[in-house]
Amino acid sequence: QAWLKSHSSSFTAMVNRLPSTVAAESTAAAKKHDPETEMADVREANAARMAQRHEELKAMHASMQGGQEEKRKQTDLAMTLPRSAPWNWEEMNFDDESQGGLSLKEWEDLDLQAVAIMGVQKFVQQRPILVSVWVIGLLIASLAGGIPVDSASQEAYSMMRNRSEAIDTVEIRRAFEELQRSEATYDAVRGFWSCNETCVRARDRVAMSKAELVQASHRRDDTLSEARREVGIWSPVGVQDVRNSFWSAWRAGKDFAARLSWWDAVFMTVGQDEPVQQVILRMVMKYTLNLTLGLVSCFCYFMYSLYTLIVSYGASFMSGLAFFLLAFVAGISVLSAYLGAMYGVVGTGYMVYMKQAAIKQAIEGDASRGHAELEDRRARGRTKVSCPV
Repeated sequence: QAWLKSHSSSFTAMVNRLPSTVAAESTAAAKKHDPETEMADVREANAARMAQRHEELKAMHASMQGGQEEKRKQTDLAMTLPRSAPWNWEEMNFDDESQGGLSLKEWEDLDLQAVAIMGVQKFVQQRPILVSVWVIGLLIASLAGGIPVDSASQEAYSMMRNRSEAIDTVEIRRAFEELQRSEATYDAVRGFWSCNETCVRARDRVAMSKAELVQASHRRDDTLSEARREVGIWSPVGVQDVRNSFWSAWRAGKDFAARLSWWDAVFMTVGQDEPVQQVILRMVMKYTLNLTLGLVSCFCYFMYSLYTLIVSYGASFMSGLAFFLLAFVAGISVLSAYLGAMYGVVGTGYMVYMKQAAIKQAIEGDASRGHAELEDRRARGRTKVSCPV
């Protein structure tokens, strides 16, 4: 009775759950044999499997994105690092877009006038101060004539200038001729290993002739400096002397470029199949570079000669500095204008040449494609099976 009392509640619950358990098992058995239920289970299993596959693909895609991001970072780093460029322009492939070139279609459709106008407008808009200084320098170089001086100063300058020219033509010439005679005598009497008394006296006369020539040059320079101080560096005489010094350096730079280009032409190698246009373009580019080198180096020499002229005219520090800066701006403006025009002409000529070559290549390509199509059509016509009778 005690045991029945203690287990009666659990037994009663078991008895009560028995019908529901039997019903559930019967229902599960019915569902198991139901085709629709089996299809639903299959669909649920497939959906779970597809969801798991989707998660795997997402993880794989995320890993690939990370790899692509790392690859992109490496590519950006490679682009920021300096790439190995050709040693000279002859080795550059101008049609290679990775080297800054254009494709054949882009060369064919290129509008040179629009490109030039757009380039000039962009340069002016981005550098207005530099362009303004350049224009001012050109105006100074073309219009500056100096500050007029009074007649007394002009007359004193003329007298002293004539005196310096007389020293140059008489005393310096006589001293130079005496130096040549003394050197000829010394060369005739000196020995190969030793020098006797006659040789020593001839050597002393050579040294005296050199000293006399130096003294005459100093007298000429002092007289000319006194004449220049009468008018000043801002006078028309001073401005004209600066102009003469500039154009003298300019001619020296052009002569240097001509000599260097001549030697380049002598030692230039030409390929057997290299076209004449390319050879001419190479020579033009070499002369352009040589002229740039010659003009820039001689402009630096002109700036040194400008300093000596300012000192010779006896200008004060502030006056000389102002004149030096104005002359520098004017000179660099003329030099940049000349070099810019020269490189513009050379660049335009090259672009015209490339455009014509692109058009010619496009025409030849169309003709070759048409010829190939004709040959293909003829080949198909020959291989067509016909009746043997």
